[in-house]
Amino acid sequence: MELAAHGARFRLVDRAARPVAESRALAIQPRTLEVLGRGGLADDLVARGNPAVELRMHLGARTVPLGLFDVGTDDTAFPYLLFLAQSQTEHVLAEHLARGGAAVDRGLELTALEQGRDAVACRLRGVGRRPGLLGLGRSRRGARRRGDRRGRWRPRGPRPAPRR
Repeated sequence: MELAAHGARFRLVDRAARPVAESRALAIQPRTLEVLGRGGLADDLVARGNPAVELRMHLGARTVPLGLFDVGTDDTAFPYLLFLAQSQTEHVLAEHLARGGAAVDRGLELTALEQGRDAVACRLRGVGRRPGLLGLGRSRRGARRRGDRRGRWRPRGPRPAPRR
């Protein structure tokens, strides 16, 4: 969504053939909600989730409150953990992508990446797919702009300064 907000064309790939059914993540941090809020996602997530600032542990007949935060919630619009299953979070993200004309291309795996001076060449492997049409991001849900038939792309605008 950040890529789209900056005018970049992109394509997301996921090695998994289907969206997750189980959840490996249970909560969304306040800073994550702030970032997603810029794209209009936070409101949809909060509407589906359960905001919490404490847990209550039940020990026999006794209930013990356990605070989830001790500092750092004064300067955020989301001063809580948002409990929402990973499957539901991914569903909301996919809905927002679809509204923007994008989708997750499933069943593809990034197998090689070559960073050139002005281009990135990538290879994908997938059932019934030919390799070489896109690049990667930081995780298995990698994203880059669509390239030519060999998977090369050239960024629009000036080249960013190298990271140090």
